[in-house]
Amino acid sequence: LLHVCLHAAFGNTFAYLLNLVDVDRLVRAGSGLDWNRFLQRVHGFQVRVPVYFSLRFAADLLDTPIPDSILRELQPGPVRCRLVNSVAHPRRTALVGRSRLPASTQYLMHLVLIDGPRGWLRLLRFIAWPGDEWLVERYRVKKPAQVRRTRLQHPFRVLTAALRALRPRRAQRAQER
Repeated sequence: LLHVCLHAAFGNTFAYLLNLVDVDRLVRAGSGLDWNRFLQRVHGFQVRVPVYFSLRFAADLLDTPIPDSILRELQPGPVRCRLVNSVAHPRRTALVGRSRLPASTQYLMHLVLIDGPRGWLRLLRFIAWPGDEWLVERYRVKKPAQVRRTRLQHPFRVLTAALRALRPRRAQRAQER
């Protein structure tokens, strides 16, 4: 169930809906489901937020019998709930015929689904300073000196790409006004 919930939280809309059906079937078939053990694993893996939305959306769309106590235990704050519901609720995305959310929206949703400050810090650390293997694969560098130089350059490349991604939005908003 945990595995399927995570796939539902991070998949495209079509696969997402199929994963919600899988969540529903697993919950309905698992009358002996140990919800306390499930919660322990969710908290242990620090995936409370994505699991909450997968369970909540399955309950909303398919009337999946998720115990209220489980949803209360996993529920994030009201701001996060409003943001996810307004952007990524399956009823909303299915109604507008999207097979996939725009990339910028997907990144935002992935950030919103991160569980707590330690998760944010780990993500930011990985984005700014990924491991040597990732750098070698991404930038096709081979020599140790190239890897060291790339490790120093990478955070600036990430920052530049983020600023470039924000610029078109600002220009577009200015034109809309």
